[in-house]
Amino acid sequence: MKRTTLLIPILLGMILLTACGSQQTSDTSKPVSEQSLSTDAADTIPVSHVHSFSEWTIIKNATCTEPGEQERLCSCGEKQTQKIAATGHTFGKWTTVKDATCTEPGEQERLCSCGEKQTQAIAATGHTFGEWTVVKDATCTENGEQERVCICGEKQTQPIVATGHTFGEWKIAKHATCTATGEEERVCICGEKQTRTIAAKGHSFGEWTIVKKANCISEGAKEHKCSSCGYKENEKIAATGHNWKEATCTKPKTCTVCGETNGSALGHTGNIGEKCSRCGQALYPSVILPKTPINYNYGNLNSGVINQISYNFNEYGNLIILELTFNVTLTKHTPGFVSRFLVKLYDKNGIVLDSRFIEFSLGLNETGIESIIFSQVSWNKTNTTELRVEIEEMD
Repeated sequence: MKRTTLLIPILLGMILLTACGSQQTSDTSKPVSEQSLSTDAADTIPVSHVHSFSEWTIIKNATCTEPGEQERLCSCGEKQTQKIAATGHTFGKWTTVKDATCTEPGEQERLCSCGEKQTQAIAATGHTFGEWTVVKDATCTENGEQERVCICGEKQTQPIVATGHTFGEWKIAKHATCTATGEEERVCICGEKQTRTIAAKGHSFGEWTIVKKANCISEGAKEHKCSSCGYKENEKIAATGHNWKEATCTKPKTCTVCGETNGSALGHTGNIGEKCSRCGQALYPSVILPKTPINYNYGNLNSGVINQISYNFNEYGNLIILELTFNVTLTKHTPGFVSRFLVKLYDKNGIVLDSRFIEFSLGLNETGIESIIFSQVSWNKTNTTELRVEIEEMD
């Protein structure tokens, strides 16, 4: 009991020293209920204080350009201060102090409540001209003049381009004939006159009319007449004379003018597959080709069109060969795929004389031309006068 009685005054003294910002030895991170008092003189007594500040009080008002200051106090005497930002200028409306003119700028100003002044230029308005007024009319050969005036009195002038002559329609003063010139004129509104020559028309002859027809041995005559003046012009037509064309294998000797013939055609000499010994023409059979275009399809991935098939007989050494030419376009294509066909050659009796393979290796949408040859040994086996070509797709 004696020890407890001695500690009470000591505790009261320590509480007074640590309150309101004095040096504290208490752990303020814990509530008072968690803090413990020790009876040992070496122990400390934790004490907690939270500032309770008053409302802010302005001690210096802010201005347009300088900040102000405000403060607040705690019951313990602790003081906090804080700056108040400068307000910035608050300008009124712009007031014109000098009006702008057409050529010179004006000026306007506005004031802040603190007395600060701002000025600003007002752009020159530029001239405001009225409508153009003609002060001198233009004529056919001389310029006129027009002017316009600004509200400030400034004046602008510009020329009005001479109108140039305004002539009326051309009128004939003297008619031209087939052999003599004429004249026409036109007059401007100012009285200026222009004239020009009308060329002689020359005769207007109609079609030639045969008066007497010429033949191979007698001359003829023709005439034509001017439709304007009636002048008539005549010409002779010379006798043509026979113009003989010598007989050929297929035609007799013939006059190319009157058509008179002399003798008969000579006829070819030689067999099919050979040349005529007289005219040198090769004696070929006729060839019947398949109708084009021919669409072909190898499954869903490879297809194309045989656009055209043509043939020709050519000399090759001592032989006359039949050459077939195929024009093909691929529409679907698998890389590396080759289109292959069998071409057969028949005689007029349907007998197969020969056959050849032809291949097409093209890119997509690419057109190519390939040829195959049938030798004379093939197509002339039966000395046929007619050949037929057929084409078959190969798998």
